[in-house]
Amino acid sequence: AFLARMARERIIFNNEKWHFIHENEISIAEKNNLIIEKQTLQAKLDNSEVINSELIAKNKTLSYKLTESENNNIAFQNEISNLRSQLNKVNSDVTIIQKSFSYKLGLIITWIPRKIFFLAKIRRDKKL
Repeated sequence: AFLARMARERIIFNNEKWHFIHENEISIAEKNNLIIEKQTLQAKLDNSEVINSELIAKNKTLSYKLTESENNNIAFQNEISNLRSQLNKVNSDVTIIQKSFSYKLGLIITWIPRKIFFLAKIRRDKKL
């Protein structure tokens, strides 16, 4: 009975020992998996930091280009307004000239030569 009890205790002990060894192997495998997962996450974090720094640099570049573009746009708008004011001045000068006596007299004096030139041009175009 003593030997049977010792054998049974030894079997139970071996089973418990095997169970602990098996649990230890499982926990070691889980630990290794967690270490690999940690390394993967660290690599992703490092990669995301690199990507983040690249995005920050691109953002700064685009902000600079946008500011430069806005400055160019303002300068372009100023130039357009200057050209419009010059065009308005020229148009007003042309209107003043067209209302003047000398312009009207010049139109009357050159009416016949313009008609002759116009008719000659029509005839020349018909021959072609």
